[in-house]
Amino acid sequence: ARFSVARHEYGAAAQYFQAALSFNRARPVAGLNPGAAFSRYYSEFNFDSCVRGVDRGVEATKDLPFEAESWYAAGLAYSGCGYPDRAVTYLERAYELKPYRTDVIHRLALTYQSLGRRAEADRLFTLLADLDPAQVYYRPQ
Repeated sequence: ARFSVARHEYGAAAQYFQAALSFNRARPVAGLNPGAAFSRYYSEFNFDSCVRGVDRGVEATKDLPFEAESWYAAGLAYSGCGYPDRAVTYLERAYELKPYRTDVIHRLALTYQSLGRRAEADRLFTLLADLDPAQVYYRPQ
């Protein structure tokens, strides 16, 4: 699937992701989360992210509810589609499951900021600076 993405063959990539998702549902493999990968594929490549990306992300939270990646994928899709009020629930759950994962913390901080929850956003941006001082994280003013 990722090879097809690299070649900009998005239809083929979607078919491969769907096959992996079906296979993993039939015979789950620990640490493999094709539903979340599928959602992120739609979100990161902006390929129908507001329908397919959100649907696949929410589906992933049902398939693998104890994996932070599932919740992050759904939150990322909602966030990218301009629904921070919906994204926040998914991102908060991802943060609960993986409290030191910087991509989750950053997206949640951005979401809090877009919702006007400045104190919570500030706390998370401070945490990011402590966890990864060499990295500069984007923060709109």
